[in-house]
Amino acid sequence: MRILLPVFACLILLVAPALAESGGRLVEIGAVTLREVKLRQEQEFLTREEVAAVAGPYLGRSVPFENLEEIRHRLTQLLVAKGFINSGVILPDQEVVDGVVVFQVAAGELTRVEIKGNSSYSAAWLEDKLRRGTAGALNIHALQKNLQLLQFNRPVQRIHAELKAGERPGESVLLAEIEEGFPLSATLSVSNDAPPGTGSYQGDLTLLYANLLGRGDFLEGSIGRTGGRNDYSLRAAVPLNSADTTFEAYYSRSHSEVIEERFEDLDIENDSETWGVRLSQPLYPSLTSQLTLALVGELRRSRSYLLDTPFSFSPGVEDGLAKVSVVRTTQEYIRRSSTDVFALASSFNFGIDAFNPTIHQDGYADGEFFSWLGQFRYIRQLNGTQLVARLDTQLTNDRLLPMEKFAVGGLNSVRGYRAGYLVRDNGASGTVEARIPVLGSVTATGLTLIPFYDFGYGRDSSPHAADGEFIHSVGAGLRWSPYPSVTAEVFYGHALKDSIDFGETDPQDDGLHFAFTWTLP
Repeated sequence: MRILLPVFACLILLVAPALAESGGRLVEIGAVTLREVKLRQEQEFLTREEVAAVAGPYLGRSVPFENLEEIRHRLTQLLVAKGFINSGVILPDQEVVDGVVVFQVAAGELTRVEIKGNSSYSAAWLEDKLRRGTAGALNIHALQKNLQLLQFNRPVQRIHAELKAGERPGESVLLAEIEEGFPLSATLSVSNDAPPGTGSYQGDLTLLYANLLGRGDFLEGSIGRTGGRNDYSLRAAVPLNSADTTFEAYYSRSHSEVIEERFEDLDIENDSETWGVRLSQPLYPSLTSQLTLALVGELRRSRSYLLDTPFSFSPGVEDGLAKVSVVRTTQEYIRRSSTDVFALASSFNFGIDAFNPTIHQDGYADGEFFSWLGQFRYIRQLNGTQLVARLDTQLTNDRLLPMEKFAVGGLNSVRGYRAGYLVRDNGASGTVEARIPVLGSVTATGLTLIPFYDFGYGRDSSPHAADGEFIHSVGAGLRWSPYPSVTAEVFYGHALKDSIDFGETDPQDDGLHFAFTWTLP
């Protein structure tokens, strides 16, 4: 991205007549006993402290017009240094009273934005994004930030921008050429990270189409399948304004059958679905950090069957049916640098009595609850090696229905144990691992060795529940990326605490986990 920045200012130079010590209009006097300098501005370009610092050396003495011009010039330099490259400070003719001289900011503008190369993006939406933060006066720092952030939008690949002088002083024109990629992307993944009860081998296909409406929106659909489970989901997101306030709506549905040999004859099935909406707002976005707040509403429903008859397998579930209505408030923070990435996510979850949820008065698990989910990620680059730390935790004093419980175990939780080894009201899982390049680079293509230590904990909130259970493992894995779009990984985790004998063993129970991902384009 190249930006040409012709710097110019709107200046008014006044010619001083013969010197005079008395008050009057500037055009009639040659000097003024300066007691205070003020700056008239429609928005706060310069603070009072900045103006006072410039004027300080001239206060309390007789100041000729040449020194007033020096003050004006230095104030203009401050404006330019703060990014207002086509704004300036002028010294209008005025009546000088009590030694007070008033300067004025002549604000420069971005009068026109010309956009080329956009095929799926709306030119009006792009212009709104680029003008953000430049409404009162053109600020090159805000403009450059807008250009850089726009490149994070799918499917923007590159932006070439050039800032030129307008027809009149104080006016600028932005010429922006957008290079877009293909709006459709697909991700295929295969792994053994599903609970073995419904088949641990899982395949997923996700399709995403960006910019259907031309304003940074997307539509995403996915299907997943194991030996006993079918998953379907659909998600749509639309930014509502140039500040990236975004509305999302999503739906997911799942049908599963238990296929483990010891339960196969019982014909255990489950149907579940989730409807949700999300309104999010990023705050203080930059290339290095961002805080995002969101409000989420969900309706979740699950029904289980035994021998084709509705049946409850968990306390609180009525006739096999469990329903919750949840309001979630989420906070996400990420900070990036050239050497590390730090991310925090938090979700306060309120189960409310709305839309006919499962409700009990006898202390059983139901749809009225409060829980907190926290997530932490830290990645550090150290001499070509990446050090990674992860922690996920859920806390609650309430007894939860199955769909709101915390699961521990599996490839993305505690390797060496099967997915969903522990499912409890309260829980935590964490990882400490090193990613050591064997061939190539950790951040690009190549072969990476990954030794790790995983741990997890689960505990129910019921006063009669058993004590919490702690599991942990050590192991190592290999990750291979022959191309940026292809990743294959395999891990072996050695359980440091004996696991439950499930009878029919699965590779996960032996500590073997694998995953393959292919993304196009």
